[in-house]
Amino acid sequence: MARVTIENCLKKVDGHFDLVLLAGERAKQISAGRKSSIQKKSVKTHVTSLREIEENVVSISTLRENLHDRINNLAEAEEIKEESDDLVEELQSSEFIEGELEIISDNEDFFNHPAKDNDEVDIDFGEEIEGK
Repeated sequence: MARVTIENCLKKVDGHFDLVLLAGERAKQISAGRKSSIQKKSVKTHVTSLREIEENVVSISTLRENLHDRINNLAEAEEIKEESDDLVEELQSSEFIEGELEIISDNEDFFNHPAKDNDEVDIDFGEEIEGK
């Protein structure tokens, strides 16, 4: 039965690769909680997604747009992660930051301040670092 579904789906899309990407995208949507438009004959999301594509229940262009958006979001997230990793590395190697951390950790008032949750707190970070 799945072979017939795949053959019929290939009539709706540009090729095998396109079908895999689009059916996978729809299966992820169903797994994430989106409602299926057809009566579920199978509990497997990938079979349901292929049947929806075969029966023209889902818009191929919408699936393409969703897939494109998700790929762009993943690329942006990876870019942000790389930038934050670089920033953390830069901060960890900075002498200024190490000096600031030493002053803060030596200042007992910073850790033992008797403030309540809603009180505004003025924090004294001690003397200015020499040479900065």
